Amino acid sequence: MDILILFLFSIVLVIGSWTIGLIINLAILKQPFYERISHMNFIRSEAVNKAIGVELVRWGAMNTFFRFFNPNIHLSNSAGVDRLTEIRKQMTHSEIGHLIAFVAVVVYSIFMAVNGRLLFAGMLTLSNFFLNLHPSLLQQQNKRRIDQVLQRYS
Repeated sequence: MDILILFLFSIVLVIGSWTIGLIINLAILKQPFYERISHMNFIRSEAVNKAIGVELVRWGAMNTFFRFFNPNIHLSNSAGVDRLTEIRKQMTHSEIGHLIAFVAVVVYSIFMAVNGRLLFAGMLTLSNFFLNLHPSLLQQQNKRRIDQVLQRYS
């Protein structure tokens, strides 16, 4: 199969995984452990985030059609504590949804690799990093910034 088609198909599958993340996220939203996982931070260093391309994902989220996917996360300069708290909650929801989708695609990629579809597994993995893991890391980065502002208010 042509590499370009494999790559495009992997992007479509990864974007489709967002639905899995959304559904599972809604199912676990009221569970006691949800509050604990809402404070995850895989990479705290801004330099590391920049080095692995999180800033590129930020640019893509703000300057492409992706900006229309989650309109509840837009921030204005006059946002108060209540609005910042709501935005943080929406970011957490998005972050966890992307992480769930990431894990689902990792499992599928392993399945494809085990069945000899190594090129497709590689394309899925690459797409998955940029369309699921990096957006989750971006949400974590943004939540840290909001937490700093909220700490100043309290």
